Amino acid sequence: MPLLDKTPGFVSYYVVNSKERDRATSFTVCENQAAMDKVNQIALDWVKRALPNTLSDPEVITGELPIALTHAHV
Repeated sequence: MPLLDKTPGFVSYYVVNSKERDRATSFTVCENQAAMDKVNQIALDWVKRALPNTLSDPEVITGELPIALTHAHV
């Protein structure tokens, strides 16, 4: 989503599709809370427009990411 990528403080966004319960979970990584708030609103607005009949009220949980390990693909 190009809108997220342009948001200052945005790092990454992931969506995990759970086929068991027909649910999806998203994970957003940002540099600070202000960026997190902005990115969450952008993503929610997009989902409401693009998939109007599939979104129930989301549960938003925030916290710090004390440990992160990524693998760079070459």
